[in-house]
This record gives sequence, structure tokens and C-alpha cells, in this order.
Amino acid sequence: MMLLAGLALSWPAGVPTDPTRDTALSTPAIAATPGGSAEQAADDLGPPRKMPVPAPIATPAPSALPVQVLIASLNLHPRVESVGVDRSGAMAVPRNYFDVGWYNLGPIPGDPGDAVIDGHAGYPDQPLVFAKLVKFRSGDKIVVVLADGSRRDFIVDSVRSWPARAHPTGLFDPSGPARLSLITCTGQFNDKRFSYTDRLVVEAHFLGIEG
Repeated sequence: MMLLAGLALSWPAGVPTDPTRDTALSTPAIAATPGGSAEQAADDLGPPRKMPVPAPIATPAPSALPVQVLIASLNLHPRVESVGVDRSGAMAVPRNYFDVGWYNLGPIPGDPGDAVIDGHAGYPDQPLVFAKLVKFRSGDKIVVVLADGSRRDFIVDSVRSWPARAHPTGLFDPSGPARLSLITCTGQFNDKRFSYTDRLVVEAHFLGIEG
């Protein structure tokens, strides 16, 4: 995605959108890293665009939408933007580089299926919100706060790097046990294309609801 393309984990074109799910928070303007422009702050999870995105769930369950992710072990507490797909069919990216994006055509975190949240890793010398995901360990806790104030708790099962053309089984699955996948870029950085070779996927299972 060039400099401003951010975190487009790419999926095939033609994925239908569901505007009824794209109502979480209004997305703020793109933010620049301290001391740099917005363009300098971006990272690229774009090409190659091979991770599949399934069709959206048929009937969205009435539920509050995610507004914040809390990760105490990494001292992270980013806001959540609601994102769908972009014009190329890729999972859209959060407009603010310090927010994360929840895939609003899939499950709400804590509902059945795999809820997916992506975030920017940044450049090697300009880390952004999900640059710390490599420090996750099995057993670490992730809390997703919903708009109604309830908290959905998850426990990390695995942290794994995948080639850009591969992905874990069950990623974006709209059914099955409630779980959460966090995605960012990793691997070798190409400073000409502003892209990374791999994707980091954190998989976590649902623990329960607080509040």
C-alpha cells in the first residue's frame, strides 16, 4: 500500500460489505509519529494480498461494539476503530496510526467465531501501536472493552509469524468457539517498498465477560 496504506492485510476483491456493522467510533484523522509526518509513520502490510476474507456473517447479533483494547503486559491501551474492506478487497486499516482496527464484517470479540483486530507495527526505527506484539507470551491477557462498558477477556495461546501468503487455520472464521486474532506485520523490512515479508498473528481464546 504505499506510505499511507498502513496495514492492509489483503484479501480478495469482491467481499460484500455490511454497513450496519460499521458504526463503532467515528475514525479520527491520521496521526503522525512524534517528530515525523503521517507519511513517515506508516507501515505496509499490503502486497502480496493473499489472506482470504470470508463473507460477512449473515445476521449481526445485537451487541455493543468494541471501543478499546487493554494489554497490561505490554502497557498498551489503544482505541478501536471499526473497519471493513477497502477498494481492493483487503481488510481496511485504522485511519489513526495509534488506533487498532476491528474487522466489522466478522464477530464482535467474545461472540462465536474469530474476531480479528489489526494494528500498525511501524517502521523499524519508528514503532507504532502493535510493534510490541512480538513480546507476547502464552498465558498473557487481552481485554477488549465494549461500548456498554463490559470487558471481554482473552488469554493468548500462540504468537506466530506467517509468510505473507499464508495464514493460520480458522483466521476470520465466523463460527465456532469465541476467540481473538491480533495481526500486524513482521519479518524483514523492504525500505524501497515500505513493506514487510511476514505477518505476526496472535491467537487467543475467550475467557469470559467482566461487568
